[in-house]
Amino acid sequence: MQPAIQHDNASGHSDDALLQSLIRTTRLLISLTQREIQALEARDFPVFVDAQKDKAGMTRDYADACQDFQNNIERFRDTSPAMLSRVEALQTELGKLSERSNTLVKQVFTPAHGIVAQDNTRPIHTQATLLSAQEIGQGQ
Repeated sequence: MQPAIQHDNASGHSDDALLQSLIRTTRLLISLTQREIQALEARDFPVFVDAQKDKAGMTRDYADACQDFQNNIERFRDTSPAMLSRVEALQTELGKLSERSNTLVKQVFTPAHGIVAQDNTRPIHTQATLLSAQEIGQGQ
């Protein structure tokens, strides 16, 4: 079996390092989504709000990692098949969890009602962030 070909991208990182970064970021987003689901199921809104704060930044990191992957898709075809399979499995898991979370958000937060922020000044709208992460995950 031939070893996977390693390329360096413009930032000097190997393709395997970029895939590892995507895997790590996806795992973190999965963990946050699981925490969010648990909070929604328990109707534990302070935990849900905290998860949303963490998830906003993580979603940006995930989007950046996905964009890097998409921009270099041809080069990634030469990397480890096992690593690419892992990325695909994590993307599938994230998509399923995001779908579950979106369903819960729709059940818990109706459009006519918003969960009001702790300062009682603005509704918290999380569905757009959830859908964005899901769409990115399914775009791979």
